[in-house]
Amino acid sequence: MTIADFADMMPTTATFANVASTNIYGKKTAGAPVSFKCHISRNNREVYTPEGVIIVKGGSIQMDGIYSVQDTAVLTLPDGSTPKIIAVKTFYDESGAHHTSIDFEG
Repeated sequence: MTIADFADMMPTTATFANVASTNIYGKKTAGAPVSFKCHISRNNREVYTPEGVIIVKGGSIQMDGIYSVQDTAVLTLPDGSTPKIIAVKTFYDESGAHHTSIDFEG
């Protein structure tokens, strides 16, 4: 499947904004938002964090392309909700990096 074929399966637009700075009190300031085409899959299920804590995964987003998304970024879904990011992954094919995926809390 080419990236153009993959992009045809991305009917939705969402945004993320990476953290641009953190002040001395720990308050984070988000940078400029980045819009991207995506496919959102909702699937509430319990998952473990790297620390061994159980949380509810609300779903995942398959992004149209490769993006540098921090796990502390502010993710905004089309409905205006801003779920916490659980994990950011890059998937590869025979040509190299193919797309980015984000898992988020539910």
